[in-house]
Amino acid sequence: MPKFSLRKNTGYSAKSDEEMEMNQEDSVQQLRIEASQACNSLAEGLEQLSNETSQACSNIMSGVNQGFVSKDDLQCYHQE
Repeated sequence: MPKFSLRKNTGYSAKSDEEMEMNQEDSVQQLRIEASQACNSLAEGLEQLSNETSQACSNIMSGVNQGFVSKDDLQCYHQE
């Protein structure tokens, strides 16, 4: 029967800790960058949505003022 021996890893050093810490810091920095980019993208999307909503409301009010859309029609759509 073959013999097996288990050896403890004695190569562990403080340098490994420093490397792990640097890798963690790099990962945290990368996550911060990605989170910032996601927030900026979300803010841009919200601004665009706000602009489009404002334009849609202006178009509806223009339609109401010109008699193409009645206020009763708007209330009906709002309730649905």
